[in-house]
Amino acid sequence: MMQVAFVGDLGLSSRLLADPESRISPGLVQILRSCDMAVANLELPIRVEGASTAPYSHPSLAGRLEAWPLVTGAGFGALCLASNHCMDSGRKGLAFTRYLASRSGILAFGAGLDETEARRTVIAEVAGRRLGLLGYCKKGPFTASGTKAGAALLSAGNMRADIPEARRMCDVLVVSMHAGMEFVEEVHPDVARLARLAVDLGADCVIGHHPHVVQPVEIYRGKPIFYSLGNFLFDNRAGATLCKVQWHERHRGLVAVVSFMDESHPVFETIPVEYDPDDLTVRQAPPSGIETVSTPVLPSSGAAADSRGLGRIVRRELLTIAALTRLHGPSFLFSLTSDIRPRHLRMIWNSILRVKREKTV
Repeated sequence: MMQVAFVGDLGLSSRLLADPESRISPGLVQILRSCDMAVANLELPIRVEGASTAPYSHPSLAGRLEAWPLVTGAGFGALCLASNHCMDSGRKGLAFTRYLASRSGILAFGAGLDETEARRTVIAEVAGRRLGLLGYCKKGPFTASGTKAGAALLSAGNMRADIPEARRMCDVLVVSMHAGMEFVEEVHPDVARLARLAVDLGADCVIGHHPHVVQPVEIYRGKPIFYSLGNFLFDNRAGATLCKVQWHERHRGLVAVVSFMDESHPVFETIPVEYDPDDLTVRQAPPSGIETVSTPVLPSSGAAADSRGLGRIVRRELLTIAALTRLHGPSFLFSLTSDIRPRHLRMIWNSILRVKREKTV
């Protein structure tokens, strides 16, 4: 049997610099270290001197080198780097983060200095078996293409090419997906289809990140799909000043402890975790009754998830703009216009059209 612990979004921001190793409670560290492997989604690359700031991201967030002892102290053996923030510190930041992980004896997967490296299957020898790890991220200017650095693109085509080959290289295959609507507890059907495709192609388990809130767990063909583990330890004040949308839910998450059996389907336990927004120390939480569902109960239409997600994103941005305007004065509104990109307008327009179209079906 191989036992692996997976945690949600982890961001090594500036408010974790004071005694970073103490930011994970001893009880949780014991749980992580008692497993054969612990895997985290490292949302933010480490920013180094001279690294560029991503021009597309609002906000562009930085991981701090001084907080790295949190990762090593907890005993994480692998980090998924496939996220929409993976290029927030440019190519130099991603390269340094991969180097830092390697120097610490930690595997990094899901993002690389070119598309080949980003999509490469990472193999770990765990409990006498070969554990394969693949990571993908939703499409954006942060996804890798050819010689361009970034995250592996989450697409049916990439998974059809990568997963069967990865399956031949390992005994257990885990696929990580960074996708879905932020701050929405409902699973988006597009994400569900891709997660199920990963299982159809040979994945033994799918781990989801990006919504920053917990979503249901599905058992599909006997394999667990964790659509979103929520935040493990992520400073929600970083960049989004005073934004309170889904504030309580954004300080909660799950640790998924999955036991991969030799001849039968995986079994798992979910451990709720929480942290205080001022203290930023994550600890085990009381049981929360996380929903576990079976095929085919997920919705067939994305209209509801799109409309709720779009509404929360708009509300988040408006609250953030209002808070920053109060903080910096009206001049902030003029500087804000320089951060608007055509893709932002296209995204909003396409979402509105899709919701309208699916409501009429």
